[in-house]
Amino acid sequence: MLVNKSELATILSVSLSTLHEWIRKDPAFPVHTRGSYGVEWQFDADQVMAHLQHKEEAELEAQRERRERLEQYRLPLTGQEGAAADDTDFTPQQALALVRKRRLELEMAREAGFLVQASEVREALGAAFSNLGKALQSLPGQIGRTHGLPEPVVRSIRGSVDTFQRNLVRDLQHLMSGMEQPRPAGDTMEKSELPLSPQ
Repeated sequence: MLVNKSELATILSVSLSTLHEWIRKDPAFPVHTRGSYGVEWQFDADQVMAHLQHKEEAELEAQRERRERLEQYRLPLTGQEGAAADDTDFTPQQALALVRKRRLELEMAREAGFLVQASEVREALGAAFSNLGKALQSLPGQIGRTHGLPEPVVRSIRGSVDTFQRNLVRDLQHLMSGMEQPRPAGDTMEKSELPLSPQ
């Protein structure tokens, strides 16, 4: 069905100025007859509707592809409690603002002393547990001598202490291995830093 420009605008429920813009910006806009002095513009309404439908579908597909590409580079945003924030509705600008906010919070935590170097923690824990291990090893003999305990009792105490030490070492190794776990992309905390709770 051939229609003029005014009729087409009515069919599409847009203003004439909007229709003019569509035609001007879209070289592929289907025009049956281009208007000139004394010649009216003519359009096949069915072709125009099909073109606009196809264009809308192509734009939606392009948006979907852009979102998928953005997902590949999107940084996981982490809230105060460490739970991942739902950032699916964030614009790139909002996501960037949140990442900057997180970096600022980490810098402030470093300055306030709420983050410490992991190497310092390892060194302090290593020294403390080394001293504790030596004390625990000598404890059964000291108790035995102080209280005049028979050797089988001292051996039994030493066995209990050894079991305790093995479990303690295992738990400590598990804790230290947790410090080495890779962080998700976008976590700006330095690899060698650990969070401390404020006193």
